[in-house]
Amino acid sequence: MAVFWAVIVAVGVMASVWLIRINSAMQSVPEAVRQASPRRWTKEQLRETYNRVKQKPIDFRSLLPPRLERRYVVVGGSGEPPLTPTPHSWSLLGPWVS
Repeated sequence: MAVFWAVIVAVGVMASVWLIRINSAMQSVPEAVRQASPRRWTKEQLRETYNRVKQKPIDFRSLLPPRLERRYVVVGGSGEPPLTPTPHSWSLLGPWVS
């Protein structure tokens, strides 16, 4: 029984050390990234940009390809039948299913 608790404590300590290491690594920006993108956004710049885009959203429709006159029928699903079929679920299948 003591071995079990020793393993539990060891795993807990290793997990804690790993989380502390990951946390400290994520709190700083690597030097290579700083050189690639030297200018950082301030909180004020983020707020201004958010408010500007919220007031006048960016229209991406001009960048989309032309719409095609195609219709798609989505079939399938999880592959599982409903657990409890209801009249509504059977009416969705149409008259060809009895």
